[in-house]
Amino acid sequence: MPGKSTPAVRVRIPRDRENDYSPDAAAKRRSFVQEQTGVGLHHVGQYSFDPGTLPGNIENFTGVAQVPMGIAGPIRINGEHAQGDFFIPMATTEGTLVASYNRGMRLLTECGGVKTTVVEDHMQRAPVFILEDALEGRQFGEWITEHTEEIRKVAESTTSSGHLSSIGQYSVGPLRYLRFNYTTGDAAGQNMTGKATLAACEWIQATFPGQPRFILSGSIDTDKKHSQINMLLTRGKRVVAEAVIKKDLVESLMGVDTQTLLWGRQISMAGNFMAASANNGAHAANGLSAMFIACGQDVANISESHAGIVYTQLLDNGDYYWSITLPALIVATYGGRHRSRHPAGVPRDARLLRRRQGDEVRRDLRGRGAGRRHLAQLRRAAWRLGHQPRRPRPQPAIETLAAGRPAKWDRPAGGGHRRAVPPTPPSKLAQGALSGGWGTNARGRRGLGSHRRSLRLEAARPSPSPGRAGRRPWPARWTRTRRP
Repeated sequence: MPGKSTPAVRVRIPRDRENDYSPDAAAKRRSFVQEQTGVGLHHVGQYSFDPGTLPGNIENFTGVAQVPMGIAGPIRINGEHAQGDFFIPMATTEGTLVASYNRGMRLLTECGGVKTTVVEDHMQRAPVFILEDALEGRQFGEWITEHTEEIRKVAESTTSSGHLSSIGQYSVGPLRYLRFNYTTGDAAGQNMTGKATLAACEWIQATFPGQPRFILSGSIDTDKKHSQINMLLTRGKRVVAEAVIKKDLVESLMGVDTQTLLWGRQISMAGNFMAASANNGAHAANGLSAMFIACGQDVANISESHAGIVYTQLLDNGDYYWSITLPALIVATYGGRHRSRHPAGVPRDARLLRRRQGDEVRRDLRGRGAGRRHLAQLRRAAWRLGHQPRRPRPQPAIETLAAGRPAKWDRPAGGGHRRAVPPTPPSKLAQGALSGGWGTNARGRRGLGSHRRSLRLEAARPSPSPGRAGRRPWPARWTRTRRP
């Protein structure tokens, strides 16, 4: 027929029906990509593991994405399941990230280490049942409460490591949302809970009068999505890390005093409140992502795991108590994508990264959920460190910003590598803020910019901050230059 368009012929990616997980099958797909796009995949094809171990983990295997990995630590962990000094693998391409965490680990270890506690453990599947009206929905909820033991037996019959701990209920019109909460041992448990909840829902549908319809996920399980319900009710592991930061150590190592830290924390709390942020501290995504990639975790779980709640106190002796809670940390050492070894050979539970330890740690941590709790405590402690450093001395973000030294970079006029240009020392910022002596611009108005211009007229070595007393002064080359 005139004007009728001819459907485009779809080019199919090569597959081997006999053995699609072989070096030859992967090589054919790399050649296919080069033919179709002109892009060669030489480095993608360089790997050291057997593709035959990958069924169930990936489809159309073509090669590997190589991410640089560094080691930070050691960090001292005082937890129920992780105890001792540990080295932390971090896979990233963000310069200074590993160095910054490494410096924070030094501070925490010299302060006695980090105490970690897994306080809750829940993985959810949240079906929704559709009733005739709100009254029937309420009666259905009462029936669910009365038959919880029968539902538990049906759900747990599908798994050897999952346990149905409770069922939450929420009503919207004729809808009854049920949030099935499970403990899942060393598995993350998303697939496990889905299978178990499907069996339970089919039994409920067949048993409850009227056989109501249901949808397996009504979306209040918020799989791979951040949500306020997870902040309150937990998804995965709810892990708390606590540390007391010694006043003298934070001043000598970070160049900031604890009172300034608390002052910066209060300002940050106000900003996070206005932004409705998922984390009222320094963000957790960089550190957790680097550990997830290095240890073979599902990186998509960062969407839930990055949420955090910070609580601090300035103690009477001047030390600084700092706690951080991750309410939805999702990690696994067994099941699903963890059936095979990590392709890079890194122990995904990080047990063998314990200093001077080995197989005895594996033996100590065998048992239901111990490996996952161990890994959760390591990650909780590592995130405690903060990051976003500045060169040439990488420094965690909160200490940097509270000290009035945000990272600034400059590039020499003739090209070459970037170099760090330290901002105004905190003593200058504090002096200007308290006295109003920010300097005067051409129109006679006071402002931070005019203060910075006045600094350029000062001697080559600005006054050191109180936290740098007795230490090496700012180098002469670290002077402010006017940017075009």
